[in-house]
Amino acid sequence: MWKAVGKGALWLGALLLVVVGVLRLFFLDVVEVGHDGMAPTMIAGESVLMWRGVDEAEMGDILVCHHPTATGQMVLGRVVGKAGMTLRDVRGQLEIAGTVPDRDVLEEERFFDQTTNREDSYRRSLVKLGNTDHYIYERHGFTFRLRETRVDPNRVYLMGDNRSASQLDSRAFGAVPVSNCLGTLFMRFRPATTRSTELDHGWFGFLDP
Repeated sequence: MWKAVGKGALWLGALLLVVVGVLRLFFLDVVEVGHDGMAPTMIAGESVLMWRGVDEAEMGDILVCHHPTATGQMVLGRVVGKAGMTLRDVRGQLEIAGTVPDRDVLEEERFFDQTTNREDSYRRSLVKLGNTDHYIYERHGFTFRLRETRVDPNRVYLMGDNRSASQLDSRAFGAVPVSNCLGTLFMRFRPATTRSTELDHGWFGFLDP
């Protein structure tokens, strides 16, 4: 019995690799995450699948884009603001167009941020944004701050799920032209070889819960 199950799993794995190979040829790219600004959703060293092209970005989408000001650099983040929307902080929470997204504050957990090379306690929360639910991290002692910003036409405001990493998203470099964006991340292809066990990241896992 177990031999048959193992053989079936191998066939399924091989089939998935073939499907990914065909899709990659025409529609997909594999992107390697370079920092922990999107933790806990993604962490540095993970390989993630990206649908090529961005016709119209939706709230909650995770985009990969050319940096708006630094030639040759790439940025990634979740769309939290679209053209005409005003963003600001209200008592330490993100307000979007006059509304603070619903959130459930969960537990604190230890996380090693490879970008800053330090381990701290982070509060995990589940946030409702558009049609998606996603987790965010906020480092212990961190207070969210965002000066009032109105998103210009044909731009999107990108924010990392690791809200403590303000230097890695639009809080540092501003809203990004949609024309700069290359695609939408949707699935983890390969977890990182370190620091991923604690987050239970596995192969072929969708990025949002």
